[in-house]
Amino acid sequence: MRYLEDLAPGEPHTFDDQYTVTKDDIISFAKQWDPQPHHVDEQAAEASPMGRLFASSFHTMSIASHLSHKARQGEDVAVVAGLGWDELRFKQPVCVGDSLHLCVQTLVVRDSNSQPSRGIITTGTQVLNQRDEVVASFKMSVMVLKRPVA
Repeated sequence: MRYLEDLAPGEPHTFDDQYTVTKDDIISFAKQWDPQPHHVDEQAAEASPMGRLFASSFHTMSIASHLSHKARQGEDVAVVAGLGWDELRFKQPVCVGDSLHLCVQTLVVRDSNSQPSRGIITTGTQVLNQRDEVVASFKMSVMVLKRPVA
């Protein structure tokens, strides 16, 4: 198990895991969670300013969450809870055939002001497509346990 004391700000790390977005993915997700015509209907999408079917921003963040959890399998950081996302930006549309991957950097590691046995880490994440163009970016803070005192 890795605790707060084992973590430090550092260089960005690009993960190998990718997720390729399909037309069925976009339509299925949007029908359930964001049923706007330009996400669920190809003809409506072609008539939109984007000119083609593209993923909902919620879908893009769901893929980023999936990739983040997949990339961290086996890492065993003592995360207690997510605290929030900041500076969330969508820079490019995610379209059919895009393969997304993540680049993550630990930005801040600090003690909690209210919980002496815990600390907070903040990471910066970029969601990139197959051309390494940033499609979304955000900062995320999580609460992490400190090493137990023996």
